Amino acid sequence: DTMLPIAERMAQLLDAVLLDSERNALGRQRILNIKEDLIGPARLRTPVPVSLKVMIETMLANMGLPHGVVEADLSDDLPSALCDERQVEQVFNNLVKNAWEALYQTEAPKIFVKARRDEDPKFVLVTIRDNGPGIPKDIQEKIWVSFFTTKGGRGGTGLGLSACMQIVTQNGGRIWLESE
Repeated sequence: DTMLPIAERMAQLLDAVLLDSERNALGRQRILNIKEDLIGPARLRTPVPVSLKVMIETMLANMGLPHGVVEADLSDDLPSALCDERQVEQVFNNLVKNAWEALYQTEAPKIFVKARRDEDPKFVLVTIRDNGPGIPKDIQEKIWVSFFTTKGGRGGTGLGLSACMQIVTQNGGRIWLESE
């Protein structure tokens, strides 16, 4: 009988240690994400020819989003893009992640990723769209500013979209927002 309270106490202590470990892991990951958002755009670029179709398909498959949330329409005739693969993948990942996070109160969340040749033959147009609430006009220009976030207490450092803007610009592209 005296062993039972000790076993219960040990189980409680183990639960507390596991919870602390999980919190520490989440904190470490958040710090790594902040570091990447700050340092990523400053990293020395190494442009190489990249298949955006393969990059986007692989990235979407690895994001672990629920089945059916993402609808991809990636043209088969996309040319290779001369870009820093790691940085540009970070941009697409960040944009899809932001779309997903914006859908937290949407009943039937959907993210649409479309890639096709642009009218200008030197560019490819990649569109990431969601069926969320949109971004109010009065803050649309602010989303590109470092440390601005609309997520409030739901996380977010306000660095992701400013890093996206820097990376896209450094790789010779353009990024913009359209919202209803």
